[in-house]
Amino acid sequence: MVEHPDGEAGEQYILCRSSARAEKERAMLQRQSERLTEALVRIARWLQRQPQADHEAVGRRIGRALGQYPAAAAIIEATVLSDESGRTVGLRIASDVVAGRKAYRQKGA
Repeated sequence: MVEHPDGEAGEQYILCRSSARAEKERAMLQRQSERLTEALVRIARWLQRQPQADHEAVGRRIGRALGQYPAAAAIIEATVLSDESGRTVGLRIASDVVAGRKAYRQKGA
């Protein structure tokens, strides 16, 4: 029994954990993370080959990748890199370690 964080005083709920479900959910998150990273790397390579002045087109492409893998999008960050003339020339891809650990611990509950 656990106190409900948004509930009224005295309200509780039951927290159940399943190791099999946690393993499955962690594998799903890992797969999404790998696929999102691959998609972002493809975008970064495209930008290195062909720097883009159309920032909206770049944003839409990044947004599509993030939308396909929403669980991974919560822990992987993509920062757009620009040159002196303002063209988009690449991406910096990073993982939020704190968010990743939190997501990992929450699986199976």
